Order: sequence, then structure tokens, then C-alpha cells
Amino acid sequence: MQNCRGTAVATLFRVGAVWAVVCAAASGHADAGSDAGGDAPLIRVLILSGQNNHDWRTTTPAIREALEETGRFAVEVAEAPERMTSESLAPFDAVLSNWNAWGDAAVSEWPAAAREALVAFVRSGKGYVTVHAGGSSFYSWPEYHALSLAAWDLAQTGHGALHAFPVTFTEVDHPITRGLRPFVIFDELWHRAGIREDAQTLATAWSSPERGGSGEDEPVLVAAPFGEGRSVALLLGHDARALANPSCAALLARSAEWAATGAVSIDPPRIGWDRSDGELARYENGELLWRFLATPDRATCYFDPLRPAGGPSLTWDAPPDHVWHHGLWFSWKLLNGLNYWESPESGLNEGLTEWDPPEFTPRDDGSATIRVAIRYVDPAGVTVLTEDRVIAIAAPDRLGGYTLDWHAAFTAGANDVAFDRTPVLGEPDGVVWGGYAGLSLRMPDLADPRIMTEAGAAAAPNGMGPIEAEALDYSGVVEGRRAGVAMTASPEHPVHPVTWYVIQQPEVPFYFFSPALLYRGPMRLASGERLELDYRIHVHHEAWDADVLRVALGAHSRRPGSEPSAEE
Repeated sequence: MQNCRGTAVATLFRVGAVWAVVCAAASGHADAGSDAGGDAPLIRVLILSGQNNHDWRTTTPAIREALEETGRFAVEVAEAPERMTSESLAPFDAVLSNWNAWGDAAVSEWPAAAREALVAFVRSGKGYVTVHAGGSSFYSWPEYHALSLAAWDLAQTGHGALHAFPVTFTEVDHPITRGLRPFVIFDELWHRAGIREDAQTLATAWSSPERGGSGEDEPVLVAAPFGEGRSVALLLGHDARALANPSCAALLARSAEWAATGAVSIDPPRIGWDRSDGELARYENGELLWRFLATPDRATCYFDPLRPAGGPSLTWDAPPDHVWHHGLWFSWKLLNGLNYWESPESGLNEGLTEWDPPEFTPRDDGSATIRVAIRYVDPAGVTVLTEDRVIAIAAPDRLGGYTLDWHAAFTAGANDVAFDRTPVLGEPDGVVWGGYAGLSLRMPDLADPRIMTEAGAAAAPNGMGPIEAEALDYSGVVEGRRAGVAMTASPEHPVHPVTWYVIQQPEVPFYFFSPALLYRGPMRLASGERLELDYRIHVHHEAWDADVLRVALGAHSRRPGSEPSAEE
């Protein structure tokens, strides 16, 4: 039966000899006959589903959601498309196929009435859209392949592993693609698909040989007329996760609108900045890429989320096991014997971290600089330490990754400052959880976590402890996608090699790492003396190996934090 959203009720009714399925929606969506915002009638789309060599039970609801969330469509689903007739298709403006007869399918052919009805429907001026493998059927029916535009060619088509790749628009003036920007998606990329020769390629993606691809730019979106109607084939959308990508969802919805009407009114995915007092957030192609939070109601200032474009968030804000962990943040443990690590709600903190309203410099290219003046204040209200923090965030590269150059300059107040931490094993009262302080990242639950240094693979001793290296990458699979965060310390770092405090405990789950400046022992800063720390944080897809880390380490040779020059 049909997949209906919210509390919709599925109703099966008969039109002549054909069974059709309708959703009487009770979930707040407009009825099929109402207007979208009062301006235009809703576009009626019928999704063909119920059989596919892909997981149609999850992808069909994802397709439906992508359409309905625009407010432009009234959507119904047919799970027995072989029962189509001209009468049952008449109410619709477009048909979208998430159905195929690939392999050992229960339904391998359609009766003549269904075939003729679909072809006549589109020829008369209506629309047809296929998603991913939605056109891979009926290899002895040439007219169907002319209609569906793209399919798995039994003699030549293939694909590599699921991975993140950039999508580029080759036709920027077509109504579907006008105003859209290149984006990154984690998906299955077909190569050498069987595509109708006169179809117009609107978007392509590089098929990397390293991923089992062709080494060529491969079409991922094609369009063409069919009689008086229009066809579109979107070869993206292998699974619900890919379809949830805002740019993929926008392509799908804009394709359906163009196929149905010949025009597109749906807005492109959001790109730009959200800025308010103490908060700066960057959106890329509809995704919240990163957000910096420094509002007065918080115990510290931090980043959450941090995600590569088209990938999952790699931060966890206030996990229940340690609510004072905040994504990517900086906190000392002990200053002059007082605890600054835990947040006030824990009841364990003794000192406070305060800051002036941050200065934000966002730029049109997606880069930004954040400046914050921070004070570490003891219970008597005395500022024992000040910090000038400058964070330069780069615009995403073509693969969706970016860097944060984190520069912090600390100055002791009127008195000397003693920096300390929980004792480590081998010291009096030492414990395995001792040694942490400083820049820290709390990651979400990771599947298949991997830790890499410039010397090779590494692991936290007994799931918790030190790793000595100049650079460290921590990656894992989140929501089915592998991504990670790498850190390097500048050559001016006070301790070499860096001792990283790393936690890898899947049973909690607890994934954490920090370039623990104090792990080897306490430090002292004389009154008025200055301590500077520079880190480069790389947010990226996949897992980095030692070679990539060595390249990143070699590139971290200048002190970051300044405004990018014109040449950069």
C-alpha cells in the first residue's frame, strides 16, 4: 500500500478496472485541489513505486517529502503501476518513477494498456521523471527508454563505492539549474549509463578511477522533450540519505516542476550567513555547514555543528554523559588550582569563563574570521588570565572540506598563573582519565572509528589515553557516511611532538580528542607573560591516511589568524 506521511489515511479505490491509491492527508499538507500559497494550483504528481532493486520503502517517502516540502505539489503513490490506464493518469501533471523491473522482479512487463497510457500521457504535454534506477526496465521496449532518458546499460554501465563527490552544472541557463551552485553529495555515481543521444546534460560528476569509476565526467541530470511533454532523469538518489541532501532534493523538485509545467518557480537551496549577537552560522546549498555560538547564556563559546559539505555533523553538543562538552571548544582544566573545565550546571566548576561580544567578519566566498576577547575569572571576580582568540574559517573546497585556523594568545594577569590538570598514570593519584585540557572535540557516535597520525594508524591505549604525534586524524561513519576531523599544531607549539589525549569507547559512546598541552606536566605563566597556541583543524570527508596528514602538517608553517590576503 501507499506510504502516507503524518496521519494520512490510505484509500484504495477502483476506476474502471484499475486500482489506484490516494492519501487523504491529515498532516497539514494542502489538499490536491488547493492553491500553493494562493498563487497557483498544486502540481499533481504520481510516484510509481512498490518494486525496485533499491530500497523503495525508504526512498519513496524521501522523494515524496522532497516534493511536498516545497509547497508546490500534491503527491500520490501507486505501488502497482502495471494497472495504469489513461483514465487513472488523467488527474496528474507528471509521473515520477521510483519503480523498476531489474533482475528477478515480481512484475517484469506491463500490459499494453499501461504502456500506451503512460506514453500518451507524456506525449500530450505532461511530465515524466526517473530517479536513479527508476528507468532501468523493459529493455525490449525502445519507446520506454526514449521516454525515461537514462537507464543501466547492460553492456557498459557500472558504479564504484558510495562516496562523496562534487556535482557540477554544465547548463546553467536551463530552468531546472538556473541559480543553482555546485554541491557535494554522498551517493552512488553511475558511469557510462545508457542515455538518449539527444538528451541535454544539465549536470555531471567526475567518476574517479580510485573509486572504481570511469575517469570521466559522467551525466547525473539529463532532460529532453517527449512529444509535447518533457522528461528528466536524475541519476542521483541511490538511497534516502542521498535524497535528503538539500541540493539533491532541490534538483528533484525543480525537475518535477519543469517536467510538469515547462517552468520552475522553486527557489534554490539557501546559501549565506545567519548572524546575530554572539552567533554566526554558514549555510551552503541548504545545509548548516558550521555554527559558532558565543551567546551570554552559555558557559563557553564553541562550534556546533561542524560538517563537510554534503556530509554528517562531526560534533556533539552537551552529550548526556558530559554536558559540559560542547562540540569543538577550548577550556583549561585547572588555573591556580581552580576548576574551569566543567560548566556551572554541573556544580563542579570554580572559575568562570567570560567574553566580550565576538567580532564577526563573514565574506561572500563563504570564509569568515571570528575574534573573541576572553577572560578567565576566579571566584573573587579577579581576571587571572586573558585570551585573544582569532579563528579563520576557510570557504569549502570542491570536495566540501574546509579548515579552521585557531590562534589563541593568553596573557597572565597581575599574578602568575599555574596551569594544571588531573594527574596522569605514573604520577601520585594518577588516573587514566588524567591529562586533558585545552582545545577539544567531542564527536558523535561513530561506526568503524579510525585514528591516524603522520606515522600511521594509532589507537588510544585501553580506549583512553595519550598518543604522541605531530598530527592526528579521527574519522568514523556517521549516518552511513565516513568523515573526519584532522588537527595539526604549528611549528611554534610549546610542546613537540604533541601529546594527544584520545578517547575511543564505543560502549558509551565516547569519541574525543585534544592536543593536550599539559599532558606531560603543569605549566606556569609569569605575570604579564604571553602564551600563544596555533592549531589548524581540517573538516573533511572520508578517512585521511598518513600521507595526507604529512602534507597537511607541512602546509601548517605560518601563524594563522590574520585576514586572508588578496592572493589567497
